[in-house]
Parts: sequence; structure tokens; C-alpha cells
Amino acid sequence: MLERRGTVSGFWIGRAFRLYPLWAVVVAVAAGGVLRCLGARTPRW
Repeated sequence: MLERRGTVSGFWIGRAFRLYPLWAVVVAVAAGGVLRCLGARTPRW
């Protein structure tokens, strides 16, 4: 399966880059939710 040119780490890095768009959306939504919760708790001057 992995007997082609390349290494196992290169294989996983390639997978991460292919999945990056989905992870970017997930991270952005999660960060937005966390920032909204923190912003709601901190008093605004």
C-alpha cells in the first residue's frame, strides 16, 4: 500500500492538506463560538 515513493509522514501530511479546508471551517466556527462566549461574559466598557 505504501510501497510507492514517499514516506509515511509524507502520506499523513498529504492527507492533512487534503482535509485542511474542512478543518479550517471547523476551527473557525469553534473559535467564533468561544470568542462569543468570552465576549458575553466580559463587561464592556
